Amino acid sequence: MIKKTLALAILTLCVSATTHARTDDKTKPVILVHGWGTGYDCGSYFGTIISELKAQGFTGPIVTVGYYKNDSNCTVNLQDMDSSVSDDTPWRALGASFSRYINQTYTSTGQVVDILGHSMGGLIMRSAIQGSQEQAAGYAPMMVEDAVTMGTPHVGTNLSSFCGGQCYAMARTNPDFKWTASNGNPQSLVATDWTVIGSSTDELVAISSALSMDIDSNHSKRYFGLGHLGMLKSSAAVSRAIDGVQYGAQ
Repeated sequence: MIKKTLALAILTLCVSATTHARTDDKTKPVILVHGWGTGYDCGSYFGTIISELKAQGFTGPIVTVGYYKNDSNCTVNLQDMDSSVSDDTPWRALGASFSRYINQTYTSTGQVVDILGHSMGGLIMRSAIQGSQEQAAGYAPMMVEDAVTMGTPHVGTNLSSFCGGQCYAMARTNPDFKWTASNGNPQSLVATDWTVIGSSTDELVAISSALSMDIDSNHSKRYFGLGHLGMLKSSAAVSRAIDGVQYGAQ
């Protein structure tokens, strides 16, 4: 496994980021990562987003990624691909596993992807891209053109102080948030265009946490009246997220 991962990393690093011209098209794979829980139906969780991607003419693969044993209707499950992943694996370690999946499935063949994560799913993808950029142990190189987070606790959430295990890893006191704060705009092998979306009425993630990245105001969208899961069903929030998946320099 180690030799295979190392070989893939070396192969990927041979791909020059400067040779990639940005493509504002609808043909790249779109990877969707759900949030914290005990198991989700990926088709239902991302149903509105998947339907809208198809309605807007996206023709590339739409891939849903699960990581709980009880996840269903997900395209892939990290537990099936990585024996180190369990239902209690914290978001930073899940990010490392996710980076290896993206590397092995897409980056190693030169395929650029777009990624959208909701809630803890956004932390997983941010960890993956930052760890990849820093060549940290356990992470693999990635090529991600667009990265969108919805309701993601980028600096943690106070509510996680009252739960345990994987949930507690999202508490503001977790030192891993000092790590992410050290790089407010992580980049993959190709230039990564970030969009963050939050709601001031999100009952779980404060708007200040959801929008906490070093990006300009055009890439940061604030809503009112949307709950934590409600933003996944909101036509306005979903449309803005899909714009982030497709377009750079918004």
